[in-house]
Amino acid sequence: MQILLCEENTDYSRYSFPYTIRAVQEPSDRLSDIYNRGFLPDSSSIYPEKTFYMARSTRIDLSLWSMNSENRRVSKKHSDTSFTRAVYRADEFDTSDPDFRTLCLEYIKEIFNLQHSQPEDKLECILSNNQATHIVKYTDDTNTPLAYVLLLQDENMSHFWFSFYDLSLQKSSFGLYLMIQETIRALEANQDFMYLGTAYGAKGRYKCNFDSLEYWNGNSWCTDKAKLKSLLREETN
Repeated sequence: MQILLCEENTDYSRYSFPYTIRAVQEPSDRLSDIYNRGFLPDSSSIYPEKTFYMARSTRIDLSLWSMNSENRRVSKKHSDTSFTRAVYRADEFDTSDPDFRTLCLEYIKEIFNLQHSQPEDKLECILSNNQATHIVKYTDDTNTPLAYVLLLQDENMSHFWFSFYDLSLQKSSFGLYLMIQETIRALEANQDFMYLGTAYGAKGRYKCNFDSLEYWNGNSWCTDKAKLKSLLREETN
């Protein structure tokens, strides 16, 4: 793994002078080792492909995890719908498929906070870096695509990287439902960890709905969920 020390945005009014830590995956590097050191895949177009950045990421220790009451409540919301889940290797999936692109672009336009780019550009950045190892497709009983999930996986871990789903499902906690389903699959595959991405501010609160949650504090993995919730509240205020 090649480590990059980069200087990025500075906010002098807050005496914030960020030097970021990034890593470039080399052929001998296992994904699980990179993630275990606090890195997440970069979906920007600034750095070369297979570049990772260090951040306050989150993961579930699958050796300790089981569904709690909130997980069961969200899952029950969709228990009456018959979903078909199909998994594809990312390098074998046709990302030019109109159903895929339409659903993803509509989701990005509505949900992502794009200030300096277009939905098409953001989707291309995500896909062109070739970070995802698998793409999961969820369809209903009429074979209509309802969601796509981009995963990074090896034998020891999965990372729920991006999800895109039908916006009519937005108010039914469908994004959390997808995350629960993929966590169940990772547990069934005897993996060690399910990584859930970053946790900052109000947007990171929903990840605290999982038990056995850990977060990267810059030096090590921390199991103090109360501390994480406090950090998220401070960043929201």
